[in-house]
Amino acid sequence: MTDRPSSGRRSTTTTGESGKGGLDITPTNVVFTATDGITDAKYGMFAIITTKNRAMTGAAAEQTAPISNGGWTWIASDGQTISTLDGEATSVTIDRYNDAGPVEPGAYQLDLEVFDLTPTQTQGGTLVYRDGDGMAHKWKMPSKDTGPEVPGLKKELQ
Repeated sequence: MTDRPSSGRRSTTTTGESGKGGLDITPTNVVFTATDGITDAKYGMFAIITTKNRAMTGAAAEQTAPISNGGWTWIASDGQTISTLDGEATSVTIDRYNDAGPVEPGAYQLDLEVFDLTPTQTQGGTLVYRDGDGMAHKWKMPSKDTGPEVPGLKKELQ
C-alpha cells in the first residue's frame, strides 16, 4: 500500500470504492468538543472533521468504507491509530454534513468524520483516508478549532 502525504495541499484526488470513479476530498473544518449536545465523548473529546467531496470523473464515486479495509482513521502523535467506529464517534451527526452514497459526476457532497479521542490524542495528529486502491492520503491536523464554518458548527453542537 502506498502513502500520499498532503504536502501542505488541502485536497487530494482519490479512487472511489472498489476502484470506481474518483473523488477530490478536501478537509474544510476541524472542531474539538467534549459533547455534541446529546452525547458525551467516551474518551473525553470528539475531533469533528468536515469534508467536501467532489466527483472527478464521468462516473459516480463514493468513499471507501471501513468494511472494505478503507475509510478514515486518526493517528495520534504517539502513533496510536483511532477508527471512526471507536467510542461514541458514530453518535455524532450534523445534518448539513450527513451526505452518503455516491457523488454524481459534476456534483459534490459535504461529509463528516468523527473521532472519539483522549485529550492527549487531540494534541496533533494525522487524518488518514485509505481509498479504493488502498492508497493512504494524509493531512496533518491542528490541535485547535480551524476552518471557515467553525462558529456555525459549534452552535449546532450545543
